[in-house]
Amino acid sequence: MKILIADDHQIIRHGLKSLLKSIWANAIILETDNLNKAVEILSTTNINLFVLNIGIPNIDVAEGLIGFIAQETKIVIFSGQQGDNERIENLIKAGADICLHKNLSVTEIMAIFLSLFDNIRITKS
Repeated sequence: MKILIADDHQIIRHGLKSLLKSIWANAIILETDNLNKAVEILSTTNINLFVLNIGIPNIDVAEGLIGFIAQETKIVIFSGQQGDNERIENLIKAGADICLHKNLSVTEIMAIFLSLFDNIRITKS
């Protein structure tokens, strides 16, 4: 499992990485703080799960990116903002699988990530 986290806040990337490692211990997790680097990684690496912060700079280009990778990659939009309903709808229409709000509990977020991959859980040996 290869995962890419694109969020401009280091603490959010760190928290997501810890949460995802608790689900898939052997996952390779890449991270970036900008969308340009995410595009570079996605164009050269087979990513199974892409977690994208809706507030990352240059989010306007994300629809095209999502449309390009949606068939091969599960895409989760992560949002801490209220009032981005139109942007969220556009990203979902472009091919994102789901939008998660940052105020969900850890248990809820874990359950949603697991559901994206048919509840396959890879644990530590």
